[in-house]
Parts: sequence; C-alpha cells; structure tokens
Amino acid sequence: AEPGGRWIYFPVIKLSDSTQQPAGSPILHLGGGGPGSPMGFWPGVEADWVFDRYRGLVTGTGRELYIIDPRGVGYGDPSLTCYEYVDMIGGVLAKPVSIEEENRLSAQAYDLCRLRLEKQGVDFSLYHSVAVARDMEALRRQLDIKMWNLYGVSYGTRYAQVMARDYPGSVESMILDAATFPDIRYTERAGADFLRSFERLFDYCEQDSSCRNRLGDIRGRFWALVESLENNPPEFVVPDPYSGQDITVALTGVRFLNAYFNALYDADFYLQLPDIVNSLEHRELGEFENVLILWLYFIMDRDYGDGAAIAHYCHEEAPFVDIDKTIADLQVLPELIRDVAVQELQATFRQCRRWNIAPAARLESQPVNTNIPTLFLHGALDPVLPVEDLENQMSTFTSSANIVFDDISHTIIGVHPCGIEIANSFYRYNLSFRDSVSCEF
Repeated sequence: AEPGGRWIYFPVIKLSDSTQQPAGSPILHLGGGGPGSPMGFWPGVEADWVFDRYRGLVTGTGRELYIIDPRGVGYGDPSLTCYEYVDMIGGVLAKPVSIEEENRLSAQAYDLCRLRLEKQGVDFSLYHSVAVARDMEALRRQLDIKMWNLYGVSYGTRYAQVMARDYPGSVESMILDAATFPDIRYTERAGADFLRSFERLFDYCEQDSSCRNRLGDIRGRFWALVESLENNPPEFVVPDPYSGQDITVALTGVRFLNAYFNALYDADFYLQLPDIVNSLEHRELGEFENVLILWLYFIMDRDYGDGAAIAHYCHEEAPFVDIDKTIADLQVLPELIRDVAVQELQATFRQCRRWNIAPAARLESQPVNTNIPTLFLHGALDPVLPVEDLENQMSTFTSSANIVFDDISHTIIGVHPCGIEIANSFYRYNLSFRDSVSCEF
C-alpha cells in the first residue's frame, strides 16, 4: 500500500451461529479460485448456494466463517472483468472461425479491456498472490483476529500457501481442497494434462459396465466424433445462461473438447459420456446441452475477473515457463488440436507482453515449506492435478495428511457428504481428526 494511493476494495461476508459462543480461531475462505472466479454474493443476487454449501462449518461449532472475493474479482472495486471479451465471444461462437481469427478477436477485446482499466487507474502489477495474502493479513489485523484457520479451493490453495510462508504466525491450520502448487508449471504440462484428463474419463467409463457396453470402442468413437465436428460443425441454439435469450453455437471439435474439459471438473458428467457421444453422432444436442451451457456460463461470466486472472498468470506463471519445451511437449496432442494449442500458447505470451506485467521474484515459483497442520482434500478424477503429483508435493508440508475421494473431481467441501464433518474435525483436532469423524470416506 502507498499513502495517498488508490484504494482497492474486496468484499468480505461473515457467517456465524448466533446460538453459539465464539470458540476457536475463525475460518477464512479464500474465494472461488481461478484465479478470477467470483463467489457470487452481490446485493440482490441469489447467493443461497454459498450459505447452503458452507453453513455446516459454523452451525453448532462456535466458529466464525469469513468468505472473500480477492481484489479485482466479483464484487471487488475496481472490478477487473473484461466485458469487451464477453460482448465479443457470443458472436464468434455463432460460426466456425479459424484459431487465428479467434485469437485476433480475443486479443483485440482484451486490449480494449486493458486500455479501459488503465484509464481508470488500475495498476495490474498489484494483482497477484502475494498481494492477496497481504490483504488477508491486513484483514486479520483490522478484525483483531489472532490466527486464521484457512480454507482454500483450487487457486485459493495457492493464496493459502503464500500466507503460510509469509505470515506463518497468523495461520493456525489450513485445508487445501483441490490444491495447486507454485512450483508446478501447469502451462508446461498442459498438453499431457489435457490428454490425461480424457484418458481418465475413458477409463472411468470402461470400469462401468453400462457405460462400456453402450460405447464399445470408447476412444475410437470419441476422437472420430471430435474430427467429425471439426470438419462439419453442427449449429445448436441454446439459452444464454445469463440473459435467457437464444444463442447459436457452431460446435466445432475444438469447442466440444473445451466444453467437455470444463465439465470434467464435475464428476456427474463422467457417466454421461455414452449419451453425449450417441446424440452428437446423430447431430443432436441431447445431454451435451448441459455441458455446453456450463461452458457458456464460464466464458460469458460478466463478473469473472479476467484482468486479475491475466495479471496473476503473467506475473507468477508465465515468467517461469520454458516456452520452447512447452511447444515441444504439445506434440503429444492429436494432430487435429496440436496446432490450435500451440497458437493459443503463443497468443497468451503475446498478451503478457502487451499487458507489460513485471515478473514475480523467483521465490514465487518455489515450493512452500511449512509445518503448519495441513489437510489436503482431493478428488481422484481431478482434471488439474493427478493424485500422484499431490502425494509428491506433500513432502514440504511436514505436518500434513491427505484424503483422496474416488468418485469426486475438483472440490470436495460441499460435494462429498463427509466433507463438512471432516473439515470441522480437522479444524478442532488437527491431524488427530480421523477418530472423531463418523461418516464413511
């Protein structure tokens, strides 16, 4: 912070049980991940899901729960949403366009966004994990809280790790749900991780007799469908998830893969594979409508902090990526999507140069070493981080435990019925939590 500088605001909501006396250090929920994903608690907007998912952390426990959106995200001020991209993408989806043209239009929209935000006085160098951790320390002091129990999900787990490193005396314990790690170059692994996610989908289907019998040659039919869609994309009309108005989508093979990959964050879509393939082979939308709308919900979100996401990536990921190695590793992808992936990677790095965001210190690319009690919750179907990678990363968390849930993808709390009970037990007993958990996991 600079005296006389511009104020940055981020929203904080507090949940507590008025029938209980405060007991134990409060829980701090570090936002929706992404980075850039909002929690969705704006005045006049339905936010019941936030209460429904997390109220078990406060009901009858005596603990207070604070939930935030990080700076630049959601209801924060300034909001770093790029409306220019959202306004552009609906028209682009209506027809098949080359990856070169789509990248050109995206770059144009994001440049307009950058210029608008710069005119408003936004300094993109202030939007990164260290700044968010500093905000949380300032919040702790303002509220006169001695220590936090942290809860991070997805990219929020990186915020938790930075807080444990930079402010260890302020953190009592932490739960890292669907964890990401600062020393893993996710960009360099993108091709292999993308394929691994779909292989996990195919394996899951093969292990289910109904799924296996309905598809037969799962891999052959899936990739043949991708090629068919790319060569001759059908047009489907679906409701815009925000306005409710009709929107046309020319479903190319690449868009099909992007939408399905987004859906793999939810295990409910795994066993829908036969219905989806069968419908689209007959040029019918069928069960894929839900997948498509979920993808549109993500890419057309007018509250997503695009600018914050770009600032994070260009500051703390891109500077440490070996782009030549990454391009070489992308050769593992099927030929149909290989060139698309390479061009998107190159476009992303061009964007970082245009946004002129300074690189983070080397420290931000190193593993965090901590003895703070840490519980990792992880889904075996997680498309971002394989279980074996999680287990390798745990070596620097010297007081930690992990639980892997077989039929869950990305995010455990609020999805698995034992999630809340496990969390409450851990926050109370730390690594001795298992004996006090009664549900099956």
